[in-house]
Amino acid sequence: PAFRPDLGDIKDDITVSVVCGRNKKLYKNLSKFVKKNKLEDSFIIYGFVSNMDILIDASDIAISRAGATSITECLYKNIPLLFREKLYINEKLNEELFIKNNLALKLSKDKLADIEVSNLIKNPKILEDIRTSHKREYVTTATC
Repeated sequence: PAFRPDLGDIKDDITVSVVCGRNKKLYKNLSKFVKKNKLEDSFIIYGFVSNMDILIDASDIAISRAGATSITECLYKNIPLLFREKLYINEKLNEELFIKNNLALKLSKDKLADIEVSNLIKNPKILEDIRTSHKREYVTTATC
């Protein structure tokens, strides 16, 4: 899923932080996209970071693959997850488990991420339900 240059009603209400990791091509392309569309006030593009925990702390929602480190960090910090559509085989199992237990949502291939995020912002009960599930699951897992 991608964000459109026109973020509609949520443009002024959010900051999108994108961590590209070691993907220099993605970093370059997103940086050009942000500059070309004058989105510097709404987007922050990072390359490889060593402070992912701080970036997650500053987040209301995380859009990510379903890798073990990402999902564990978000579960621990009670940050609702939206899973991207491109997953590796082991991530598909994580995704299925998290969605089945209302710990995350999946971005559908045919919807743009900004529409999904806008829907979540307009419907805070969805995020609160996920956070409640996080607390239940984290406490259950941590005390076993």
